[in-house]
Amino acid sequence: KAGCKIYMNSARSRGNLMPDLKRATNFEFDGYLCAFTNIYLGSDAQTTLMHYLMPSEQTERFIDYCVKYSYWAFIELENELPYFIKIHGDVKYSDEEYAEFRRQALEYLKDKPVIKFNCCPPKSSGYFAINIEEENPGVNFIRGVDYYETYRQGYGKGIILQKFAELQNIDFDRCIHFGDSINDKNAFEVAKISVGMKKTPKEIQHLCTYVAKTKFGVAEYINKVLLKKIKQEKLLHIALLLYNIALDKSPIL
Repeated sequence: KAGCKIYMNSARSRGNLMPDLKRATNFEFDGYLCAFTNIYLGSDAQTTLMHYLMPSEQTERFIDYCVKYSYWAFIELENELPYFIKIHGDVKYSDEEYAEFRRQALEYLKDKPVIKFNCCPPKSSGYFAINIEEENPGVNFIRGVDYYETYRQGYGKGIILQKFAELQNIDFDRCIHFGDSINDKNAFEVAKISVGMKKTPKEIQHLCTYVAKTKFGVAEYINKVLLKKIKQEKLLHIALLLYNIALDKSPIL
């Protein structure tokens, strides 16, 4: 009612997220940004504005990496649920079993649109392999609590938000990004107004314009800040209008 548009800006693929949204709510939002590659419009995310996928050679290289280091992994697909490579780091597999993991993954993913990769190190290792980017050129990573979230270089929630604003002729300075995860870091850095939830990791809260004090962070910011800001802008607009009318000595007064 205040004239704002709402877009879901998620790191999850359309195939992964949409079923959950449909089950959880009938709320109609204006569009969906798959934050590491694609932009779709409409609450059903059907109209495509921007569409880039992981090259097949990167997918194959990533699978080889997971097999090499015994990483449990899941690969996000555009229109389907993620594909899981269930390699348990605490289990000693034979060379034939490792080869079978690779074969099954490549066979299933053949000709399927891949959005991004995620991998988890074996708990017994106690560390992440430091060469994930070296062995997967063209891919960046975000280090989560117990996993790597990897994506194509040149992408991120903030970059996609900026590209979207340009495509839709939206004033980027008036875009607000709400986020609660380490993968919101890029958006917090890029967006002119960024709002962190109460559970946003401490190490990136300093990037936020506003950090919520309650668990209802979106509602908190809308009620405490945004609606007041909109009201002030409307009052200013009316004041300027009246001022211009007064200068013209309009008979309206």
